[in-house]
Amino acid sequence: MTDALDYAFRKLRKVSDDAIASLDETNIAQIKFSNNKVSTTQRWIASHITIFASIKNRTVSTIVSPEKKPIDKSIGRIVKFASSLAKNEDYHGIARGPFTYGKSQIFDKKLSKMDMADAVEASINEATTNGALRCSGVFEKEVLKITLKSTGGIDTRDEMTRAYFSIRSFSSKDASGHSVSASRNLKGLDFRKAAIESSTIALLARNPSTLEEGTYDIFFEHLPSANILENASNSSSMFNVEAGLSFFIGSLGKKVGSESLTMVDDATADWGINSRRFDEEGVPCKKTEIIKKGVLKTYLHNTSTASKYKTKTTANAGILAPRAINPVVEKGNFNKEEMLGKIKKGLIVTNLWYTRFQNQASGDFSTIPRDGIFLVENGRIKKPVKGIRINDNMLRMLRNITSASNEQRQIVGWEIESPITVPQILVRKVPITKSTE
Repeated sequence: MTDALDYAFRKLRKVSDDAIASLDETNIAQIKFSNNKVSTTQRWIASHITIFASIKNRTVSTIVSPEKKPIDKSIGRIVKFASSLAKNEDYHGIARGPFTYGKSQIFDKKLSKMDMADAVEASINEATTNGALRCSGVFEKEVLKITLKSTGGIDTRDEMTRAYFSIRSFSSKDASGHSVSASRNLKGLDFRKAAIESSTIALLARNPSTLEEGTYDIFFEHLPSANILENASNSSSMFNVEAGLSFFIGSLGKKVGSESLTMVDDATADWGINSRRFDEEGVPCKKTEIIKKGVLKTYLHNTSTASKYKTKTTANAGILAPRAINPVVEKGNFNKEEMLGKIKKGLIVTNLWYTRFQNQASGDFSTIPRDGIFLVENGRIKKPVKGIRINDNMLRMLRNITSASNEQRQIVGWEIESPITVPQILVRKVPITKSTE
């Protein structure tokens, strides 16, 4: 595979002013389970080369199979396609190395060798012993190798492991609970905790009733907290700012959240699902402060956008679109019981789905709570409820975070494609409507 990468890079540098070629080799194993039984087991072993080229300031990117014929054909197409493009006036170059990298701590041999079936069976037993009638979910683990070469003098390699476990438990047709566990290493995975949490939520959610529309203080568990706060990390990308897809446009140095909100991108964290030694240009990854006590401190940059705005790269390439790699929201000083004690009348939301924007630049959005939803009065759970929708504005919501819990959790999932580590959060005066008639 590395021979194919060398071949592609040699060919590419002959026709390009700037070029990056990256080889990704993945080995993914997956177990799906439903109705308390394993339903499918699958494995994917795949590799591809990602190519970026600037030819007379015309930029092109593509993915190709690591074989000589597809490489030759793809590079020929790149040259032909580039000749028909206008110059990219927003392109300002790639990183120039070489660089010194820290020692990789993101490969866990124990995780790569573990017996997945035993973990799944134990989790099913834990959930049903705790009262769930049935449960379903997925366990996926991956070994990823990345080799990168660039005309900026960079030639580097990394190897990493990562895993994701998701379980949804049911105690009746209308009562469910969901929990996940995700980590770079085996030590960070807690299958038992996820199984108990999902089944406990499902048991509490039985016989839900409808809820009056209005504004409620909401305690967001880790899953919905991640769903909301991932949007803040996405909005910090300079690409999204320029594209009008960010609610942080024009907000640098300004208040975008409450003092309870501090967010960093720490791509060096050894437990981070997406942590890595270098970004997609080969720049050594680092820890970057995005929001500090509610104030937006920086946008995320690659070399090109940093040059355009006369600043330094934050080591967040995406060559074309910089992005957060391993965002982390700082934990607070309160436990869950203390935070619930602050609620006179409000809700506990354990999960969200279909989070959609009406206007990403303004931050107007709606989302639907799912799985267990609970009415809270004077700090105590009163009853489970159902059929509600949140219609709000992201900036208003971030500014109305009154407290964060002292328990962080790394979350990834269907609605949270980019892993993010978050605490539980309490948000004041969230508008609630009915999701169905």
